[in-house]
Amino acid sequence: SSTTRPAAYTRSYDDFNGYWNNQQAVGVAGYSYCKGTYIQYGGISFVLSVNSTGDTYNLQKYTGAGALVSVGTFSASGPVVPRPYIHPDDKILYMCVGNTIAKYDISTGTFTSHTSILPTGYYATSLTHFGGYLQIGLVPTLGGDSLMVSWGRDTTLNTLQASVNLGSMFLQSIENLEGLVVCVCRTNVDNLNNIQKR
Repeated sequence: SSTTRPAAYTRSYDDFNGYWNNQQAVGVAGYSYCKGTYIQYGGISFVLSVNSTGDTYNLQKYTGAGALVSVGTFSASGPVVPRPYIHPDDKILYMCVGNTIAKYDISTGTFTSHTSILPTGYYATSLTHFGGYLQIGLVPTLGGDSLMVSWGRDTTLNTLQASVNLGSMFLQSIENLEGLVVCVCRTNVDNLNNIQKR
């Protein structure tokens, strides 16, 4: 297909020939699928998409009735779109783009976004949890040290609870493995800020 809009395909659970059915649903017009953002939440498929100017993101869900529909939009800008994350404590879906946090609660249908929690001059690269906190990997926009921050998910406080400085490395991914947060970083290897894997 020539479109970059999200699309949903289905296959019967007892279909062993490996064939997927024809396209069952096309996403909201004017938004392109953000690669790597597909997630199952409450038994429903969700994806993030972005508008043509790259400053508005849209969370879409497959309704099962042949449509992908919008459940909420938020304004943000960033070079990386981390995969959304479901926190195991509150079962809420969290998204970060740039320094904006958005969340969707499937039990209430509530979608909100927050722009004053994460520090300016950084953009999010990865999400996980540590205990009751949402862990967010951040990379500076103009050079400097990467951070891993802890947010208690309490929007009434509107503050971060902790921060770990990871030095002048590009924090690519964070993951909770059996209660420990593991970070995968890349490092600058020359004065031109060309980033190489190490």
